[in-house]
Amino acid sequence: MNKANSRQFGFTMLELFSVVVVSGVLAMAAMPMIKDYQSNHTAVDLQQTFAESLAVARERAVGTGVAVYLCGSADGETCSSDWNNGWLVYQSAQPKAPGQAVPAEDIIQHIDVADVRSELKVIDEDLHAVAAISFDSRGFNAASQRLTAMTCASDSAADAAIFLERSGRVRVGKNTVTQEHPSFRCQQV
Repeated sequence: MNKANSRQFGFTMLELFSVVVVSGVLAMAAMPMIKDYQSNHTAVDLQQTFAESLAVARERAVGTGVAVYLCGSADGETCSSDWNNGWLVYQSAQPKAPGQAVPAEDIIQHIDVADVRSELKVIDEDLHAVAAISFDSRGFNAASQRLTAMTCASDSAADAAIFLERSGRVRVGKNTVTQEHPSFRCQQV
């Protein structure tokens, strides 16, 4: 056998160990960026789901000619003022107060977001928390003010927001609340 043909090719343990160590260091360096990406993606999903619920509520109000409401709900049966565990879209002659049950036949949609790590805050123009949103029989926002819904992944200010205009129009855009009130943080509401 020829000596040149009998050589074996491969990696030494030292070379293999070096590659594993370098890969581990690079993975550790990328971890904060991956976590930021995941939290931003979760906040965007929550925001989109809330905007879709607002659109469903408005369409139902216009289609049936009966008022439609949204309220926070952790259990899918009772209204609460906390939007972070989910919300209800329901049709009724009168809005339900926090703690009041919504009859099952009135519920149009129940969104459960209890496992989402982002916060959802709904505020009015005076930066007061909003416990419920209502659309009148014509699809107009029954509140006397423009409402803003923000999703926050931490206690930093939200970059984007959902706006519910007085006309009932829903739009997603740049969060102007934090521009007008730089000290505002989601945790304050």
